[in-house]
Amino acid sequence: SPNAIVAAGFVLAGCALLASGLAGNLLILGIAVFVSGWSWTGTLATLTAGMQLYLPAWVRARGIAMLLTAIYGGQAVGAVALGWIATEAGLPWALEIGAAILVSGALLAVWLPLKDLSHVDRSSVYGWNAPDLMINPDELGGQVQVRITYTIPDAAEQEFLTAMHL
Repeated sequence: SPNAIVAAGFVLAGCALLASGLAGNLLILGIAVFVSGWSWTGTLATLTAGMQLYLPAWVRARGIAMLLTAIYGGQAVGAVALGWIATEAGLPWALEIGAAILVSGALLAVWLPLKDLSHVDRSSVYGWNAPDLMINPDELGGQVQVRITYTIPDAAEQEFLTAMHL
């Protein structure tokens, strides 16, 4: 399952990072780096493919952009934090702390598992009516801002919130 692949990827990457910190020779370091890259690539591929399969077409690009922003932003923050730890305490400590964080990240598959959304209708939204424009956008250089406001009746608020949470 995607949850098992992601959890295994976190554990393998963490173990390989730990092995990198403890490596006594270049061969062990090379194997550890290979395993780390392989497992992390599999994890990212699983997460990205899951987003592509589960997000409806009208929001897919935005959802993947949010995922990639979170992933690469997290990697940047982690690199700065572990770089600081390596400067203060030494590279082996930084790699061991990074390994512990990655292995503990596998617990997210238990606490916050990827949801099975195969039953959700991800087809396009129908019934979209183009707005009636009060002015010709070509007269303004071709750019306009369109604002659409939705009002949810009080009786349907909980159902709306539940649907949005999926």
